[in-house]
Amino acid sequence: MRKQHGTLKRLGAIALSVAIAVSFMPLFDGAPAYAGNDKGQELSLTIDGMDANMKEAGVDEEMISTMAKDTGYSEDAVAAALNDAGVNTPELAESPEASIVETDIPDAKVIGEDTEGNLDLPVNTAYQDLSAKGLEPGMKGSDEDEGEEGGEEFAAELNVDFDQKSGTATVTGWVTGDEFYYLCVDGDQEVYIGDTEIYEELDMRDYKVGFHEISANFYNSDEIIYYQYMVPTMIYKKPSNKLKYYWTGKNYFTISGFDSYYYDYTCPLYLEYKKGKGKWSKPQGPLDYTKTSKKKGLKPKTQYSIRLYYGKAVKYDGETYFFSGKKLGKVSGVQKIKTASNKKPPVRSLTTSGAKQWYRTLTIHYYSGGMYLYSRTYKIYYTEFKVTLKMKKRPGTTGIYIGSKKMKGNKKLYKTKFLLSGKQKGKKLKFCVQSYQHKIYGGYSPTWHKKIKIK
Repeated sequence: MRKQHGTLKRLGAIALSVAIAVSFMPLFDGAPAYAGNDKGQELSLTIDGMDANMKEAGVDEEMISTMAKDTGYSEDAVAAALNDAGVNTPELAESPEASIVETDIPDAKVIGEDTEGNLDLPVNTAYQDLSAKGLEPGMKGSDEDEGEEGGEEFAAELNVDFDQKSGTATVTGWVTGDEFYYLCVDGDQEVYIGDTEIYEELDMRDYKVGFHEISANFYNSDEIIYYQYMVPTMIYKKPSNKLKYYWTGKNYFTISGFDSYYYDYTCPLYLEYKKGKGKWSKPQGPLDYTKTSKKKGLKPKTQYSIRLYYGKAVKYDGETYFFSGKKLGKVSGVQKIKTASNKKPPVRSLTTSGAKQWYRTLTIHYYSGGMYLYSRTYKIYYTEFKVTLKMKKRPGTTGIYIGSKKMKGNKKLYKTKFLLSGKQKGKKLKFCVQSYQHKIYGGYSPTWHKKIKIK
């Protein structure tokens, strides 16, 4: 779907961005878009004899105005009913000019620049060794106390092994004497067991990205032996292999529609990009899940590669650590894009020829709120003609659009046919020509346009 900015109207579905300003006004004040008649009933219709020509060329403004007068409905309501029946209308058809994005996208967050919002990475973000950090056991009480007469010596031992790849912290050890202990993560009790042999597996992926304290408290009467280990929770998911929503202009790209990190919803995304076969940029971000992020300052008509990964800056013991999904290879697939041309297509001439005009008689049955109203018979006119587009030189892009007709290839000559609704022969219509880079992410150039007589 090509982007639209503002309300642009043209004739038919494949036409030329015919610049005819039409205002569809509701039938009475306060009526919403596509409102029904004064009883609030929605208009619907069926068409006898509708063919591929009508689906492709649609109907023109004059026909919509006539149908509105016949039914007492607004032109918007008629246009909506036609659209529901599979017929293109000027109000609902696309315009190629709508795809040009020259201004910033609203609410776009510029990434990779030191602007308000602290968009750059935090200071001291060099990835440090985040393997399990076993701190010296802090022991309270005494492991020499034999307890009650004839009782067993009160002693304990604890070890924690952390597997970064699986996120599993394996806790092993033993305890003698009064045999019960608490195993905690960040001070919250996780396990209470009275066995002498200790073996527990903790899935650290259940915790937010960052450092977490695993501790054990062994109790005997009013004495305590205390162990503490600090382990990190890594990033265990990579973003989708394909960017959901992205777009390119002559010197920027935008991306949006990110998935949140399901282990930690406070863990943002970071982006890296590179030009051609160059080196990857430094991490850009963090990206806001709720907004469109935009990277500016790129070179026109140039291929770039984009990849994403989750990352999070965490402060611990006076230092800032940057947890990166790259550490465990959790990086999205590479998305290649190409920026748009910054120049209008080098058009030498655009000519029309072989215009043919005819009509078909069609019967339309009208319904209001599902109830049959009446039928009317109309003459639907069509105009078909050839278009020849000659370029001064190849545009250097994937292809070009003449109106909404996509023409693939980097050529100096393009030929095609157009089918419009209405009597267009002999009229001057405004033709728009743009180059493009991709059917999904756009990359549309500025527009060349000129009024050409249909002949």
